Amino acid sequence: MKIGIVGAGVGGLTLALSLIDKGYRDIQIYEAAEEISDLGVGINILPHAMQVMSGLGLLAPLVAASVETGTLSYYTQWGQLILSDERGINAGYRWPQISIHRSQLIQILHAAVVERLGIDRIKTGHRCTGFSSTPGAPAQAYFENGQEEFDLLIGCDGIHSAIRKGMYPNEGDPKWDGITMWRAVSYMPANTIFESMIIAGKSEHRMVMYPIEKGGDGRYLVNWVAKYKTASAQEMPRQDWIHKVEDSEIPEDFRKFDFLMASELIANAEVIYKYPQVDRDPLPSWNLNNVTLLGDAAHPMYPSGSNGA
Repeated sequence: MKIGIVGAGVGGLTLALSLIDKGYRDIQIYEAAEEISDLGVGINILPHAMQVMSGLGLLAPLVAASVETGTLSYYTQWGQLILSDERGINAGYRWPQISIHRSQLIQILHAAVVERLGIDRIKTGHRCTGFSSTPGAPAQAYFENGQEEFDLLIGCDGIHSAIRKGMYPNEGDPKWDGITMWRAVSYMPANTIFESMIIAGKSEHRMVMYPIEKGGDGRYLVNWVAKYKTASAQEMPRQDWIHKVEDSEIPEDFRKFDFLMASELIANAEVIYKYPQVDRDPLPSWNLNNVTLLGDAAHPMYPSGSNGA
């Protein structure tokens, strides 16, 4: 069976490894970017996802490149503890919950695909523009620089999926809930940060932070998110995962999260990304003949409470 995967993100690369594990070898992966990107910030991977990674032989490298999330704690804006709950191994799971930089996760997945399938099976600079499919015939995938046919085609091309748009051309843009997010990673001294996942504030004005890497110099690399209800969700602001902004754009209220050293976190960030919190309505089906969807192309969810992983 000839299988085409559109998108070399977390979903597409994990899918490729899963197919290899089941004995499929005629797999081609297409990525729109010119190279496998090291962009992004932190991501929290829960035990049920780590079970999948463990089955693919990636548990050890992922644990080595991450920080284990032992607890999740909720605080008020002023540092009063509301609730602290154990996570991962501490909560009785067989697999840990980890916090890791997205680029580290992508690198580990990419290296495993290259080792098991070959570097020539990942084609970068191939932006998908659509597809065609009829019952009983190979699916045609169209790219800006050509086309290919497959017995099975899977769209793993994210929330702006061209495959999804081909299935549902009248769906429109993603849905915005009025919350804007500012995301970054910052190096902080170990004695100034919490060694677990913290959510502080309220639903429409909150900060999320967790360490994702232990530095050799007594510092942690900390992932943080500032979420703010900025509008009534009518006109969505720029929706671009690589939209970089200055720290002056972040509402002054977030610098009042003193117990999280919020001012220092913001000041120490090399790059700050800004984007609206979006999702999409559920679809009646992810399938059309021999074409299907996976990940954010199928069921994007708000990146809140670790739904993103």
